[in-house]
Amino acid sequence: MRAFRGVFPIAVAVALLTTGCSTGPGDDSGAIKNYDEALKEYNAAKSSLTLPANKSWDSAQQLRKEADGSQVVFQDGAATGKVESFWLCAWKQEWLAARGTDAQREKQALDNLGKFTTLRTYQKSYDQSSREFFDSELAKARLGDPSLVQQDVKVNCAKD
Repeated sequence: MRAFRGVFPIAVAVALLTTGCSTGPGDDSGAIKNYDEALKEYNAAKSSLTLPANKSWDSAQQLRKEADGSQVVFQDGAATGKVESFWLCAWKQEWLAARGTDAQREKQALDNLGKFTTLRTYQKSYDQSSREFFDSELAKARLGDPSLVQQDVKVNCAKD
């Protein structure tokens, strides 16, 4: 049960980051972007990250221009969060696939997972509890324990 409680903040963060966000009056959480501005942010974030060899950006969930007949607006950073979340899942899945079968791929995956702490999503969108959970997940992975990564992938990563 303890692992599930730790996954919940991640699930909430991913859910918030992977949707186009509109804000109401009095919300001071950041600038609002239209679709074209968010698409520029999305493409810029993609250009700064490398996926594992077996993944492509084509399988990432794309930004939605409209929902229920209305134009979607995005908070600053939402498009980056969508990209970084897909990237993170791709490297977690790569690590699980390479674990114990390909030491070079396994190391590359862990190295990339370690880079997540430098990205916007970890730095600005994760709360302290989410950062602590990710740090614990990464520490266990570095020790060879896949349990938290497996649970996180199961709960938060779309299947290809």
